[in-house]
Amino acid sequence: LGSPRISYYDETNADLKYARWNGVAWSIEIVDSQGWVGQHTSMSLDAGGNASISYYDATGENLKYAHWNGIAWDRQTVDADGDVGSYTSLAFDASGYPTISYHDETHGSLKYAYWSGTSWQIETVDAEDWVGGHTSLAFDASGQPGISYYDGKEGDLKYAYWDGTAWEIARVDSEGRVGTRTSVGFDTLGGPVISYYDASNETLKCARWNGKGWEKETVSGVPWVGRYTSLDFDSKGNPAISYYDPMEGDLKYAYWVGEYWLWEENTWSMETVDSAGNVGRYTSLAFDALDNACISYYDVTQGNLKYAHWNGRNWEIATVDSGGDVGSYSSLAIDGSGNPAMSYYDATNGNLKYAHWSGLGWDITPLDIAGDVGVYSSLAFDDILGYPAIAYYDATNGDLKYARWNGTGWNIETVDSGSDVGSYACLAFDCSGVPAISYHDATNGHLKYARWNGTGWITEVVDEDGWAGSHTSLVFDALNLPAISYHEASEGDLRYAHWNGQKWDMESVDISDWAGRYTSIDFDQCGQPFISYDGATNGDLKYAYIRNPAPHQPSNELPVDGADRIDSATVVLQASLFSDPCIDSQRASQWQITTTAGNYCTPVFDSGPDEINLLRITIAPGILGEYTTYYWHVRYQDCHGFWSEYSDETSFSTGTPPYQPVNSSPADGAVEVATAPMLAASAFSDPELSDTHAASHWQITASAGDYEGLLFNEITQGINLTQMRIAAGVLDVSTTYYWRVRYQDNHGAWSVFSSETSFTTAAVVQNPPYQPTNVSPAGGESGVSLTPTLVGGAFSDADQGDTHAASQWRITSAAGDYSSPVFDSSRDVINLTEIIIPSRELSPDMAYYWQVRYQDSQGIWSDWSAETVLTTIATPEPGPEAGIPTGLVIVATVVSIIILVGVAAPLMLPL
Repeated sequence: LGSPRISYYDETNADLKYARWNGVAWSIEIVDSQGWVGQHTSMSLDAGGNASISYYDATGENLKYAHWNGIAWDRQTVDADGDVGSYTSLAFDASGYPTISYHDETHGSLKYAYWSGTSWQIETVDAEDWVGGHTSLAFDASGQPGISYYDGKEGDLKYAYWDGTAWEIARVDSEGRVGTRTSVGFDTLGGPVISYYDASNETLKCARWNGKGWEKETVSGVPWVGRYTSLDFDSKGNPAISYYDPMEGDLKYAYWVGEYWLWEENTWSMETVDSAGNVGRYTSLAFDALDNACISYYDVTQGNLKYAHWNGRNWEIATVDSGGDVGSYSSLAIDGSGNPAMSYYDATNGNLKYAHWSGLGWDITPLDIAGDVGVYSSLAFDDILGYPAIAYYDATNGDLKYARWNGTGWNIETVDSGSDVGSYACLAFDCSGVPAISYHDATNGHLKYARWNGTGWITEVVDEDGWAGSHTSLVFDALNLPAISYHEASEGDLRYAHWNGQKWDMESVDISDWAGRYTSIDFDQCGQPFISYDGATNGDLKYAYIRNPAPHQPSNELPVDGADRIDSATVVLQASLFSDPCIDSQRASQWQITTTAGNYCTPVFDSGPDEINLLRITIAPGILGEYTTYYWHVRYQDCHGFWSEYSDETSFSTGTPPYQPVNSSPADGAVEVATAPMLAASAFSDPELSDTHAASHWQITASAGDYEGLLFNEITQGINLTQMRIAAGVLDVSTTYYWRVRYQDNHGAWSVFSSETSFTTAAVVQNPPYQPTNVSPAGGESGVSLTPTLVGGAFSDADQGDTHAASQWRITSAAGDYSSPVFDSSRDVINLTEIIIPSRELSPDMAYYWQVRYQDSQGIWSDWSAETVLTTIATPEPGPEAGIPTGLVIVATVVSIIILVGVAAPLMLPL
């Protein structure tokens, strides 16, 4: 075998790929491209040297398995029960059958799948909350499987081993946050050896079983990052964080590049913004009007305030102030004109300073020079007047202070001076332009909150548990309620406080050792809080947000379950309204159609995450075939990226629509057409001979080919579906119009529209005759002669001087269907208001339906009369219609009957 092989995920195309070195070059092929597939891949070779791959299907949230059979890749779904299949690890057992360890996201458990020879067997190895990440699977010398994995809830490394009857679970390392990125194997003595990552100390570790216990050692360490964070969202709701890397002394910037919030790995793009010396402390991030990131920060090496701006291609770096040791405790905000402004501390003079970009240069102003003032500055612009304001700490007096521009100058006041208060200040304006400040009470170790009530500052203690309130960050939610992220030093936690309208609700967000310094909080577009902060004792950059419950399961609405004869070229799927337990908004939907009930491994249609067709989608012509039964379901995604369950599956069957009709009257290009014309088209025709005409759709426009702005748009049902009378007042005189029609069969399938034709109306208004009435036989009359006289009502016309020029009479045996009438007089200029039906047209004891219409001297036809029914006599009357051939005469005598046939001699029949 000898040649290296790699299975991997193609993030650009969301495919599972496989690469093999052939001795000269890499041969690369796509293994699976159905949806977003290939993450968390693991590959192993079977006894024949054929590759097998386990992987995660993000589209279906399934565990999948692919095996090369020597000719092609065989793919199958191993587990589809919930969101399963991340962190896979594949190995072959002693029998040569594949086995897979993996994570169950839905239940937060570790699972194990093995092939029995006929099917996949699934079992849960560890059902504790949030375990099974970063799995690694291997078999020992006796053929028993062992799995190393991460316990996400406790932050521990765990190991599971099958002893022949049950799974034995061991906690290998619980010192800090340890156990991600595990890999397990067995040494020469048969003992398991595990390599893994220690997140608390940013080190690589190794654990070995010595027969009695686990020996653990540190292999290597890495730098600290995550101080002085600042978080903001761009206009699309994507978060970004500026932060300081103390090991490199660089300003860094991280921004979200994932499309959805389901995956936290490989979805952040991190880059170094400035590495010229020791730079990047006291960062503050904001986005300009073009969604470009702007960052203020402190240059320790030069003692300067600096500013970085992304211009769409690269970072532009500028020194804002270099007059002494300036720039620490910077706070950045963008004014209403899109210009950046900063508050910051001048350490040389102990002053609060303010810098604002005028469009030509930086205007720098010392704002407060009374003592040592200006550390922990926080800048914001109010939304009402657009004036800047700054909250900051007075180190000389231990006070919280507030400076505000009034339009002509700066007003400075003390907010709280009860003790040593005001450090870690953060300023925000509510939606009414009222300022509020979160800050630390260093005397009592409390988190405090101050709010302007219109006449003065009201202060209160928010959290007095432990040593709370350092590193505060304040923001208002969509309901104008304040929320604060902050650090509690006695326990070393990241905490979150939110005003519910009556009291402060508080909770610990991250209880890792010394987590929660340098916090920055903001709300996303869906109203959920997000916090960036310094991770723990190792100084990681971390990010916390609330994992919302998934949206409610949608339901299929159209086509109704079991619908048939759906036109395959115009299939429309429709589902129920979006619903979410947290009242989140909908971001996307995913629609899938298959021909095998319950099997969506290879769907005939998969929309992928679709942000356009949220509740309804039209399937493009050519995707679905005729006379096929299809099954479909849909799922919804909320604004946080969480998916609902798929809807319960329903089905529909496709069929063939009617043939395209043809416009017949008025003739194409006809002129002097009445302003209330009768449109007529060809007879209904369908490939399925048993289908009937259910409806017609008529459209008229004044612009050739433009059916967006219609003058007439009507669907008719019932009888006379091949004709449509346009009511008076719809059309103007001396105007050219274009029209078309389409037919629908009794299964709901529509034909394509007829080819457009045109006509031009007359110069004067010409009205059709009034609709005539059926007079005789009376509607429902029975015992009617086989040669009845049909009588219509008197001719009447709205146009004075118009006369009765012709009539048309017709009879059918099928109510409302005159496509094949038993009698049609065509245009009749003789029988205007009554007509005798010739013999042999009607049969005895039959129900018939009839109509008549009148034409005036302008050539305009009325509407057909309302249809009435008659029933013919049951026994034929004597006479020619009785069925005796002409020329036969019966002569009866007492003795005999003489039958004369033509001129032949009589035949005597005895009585």
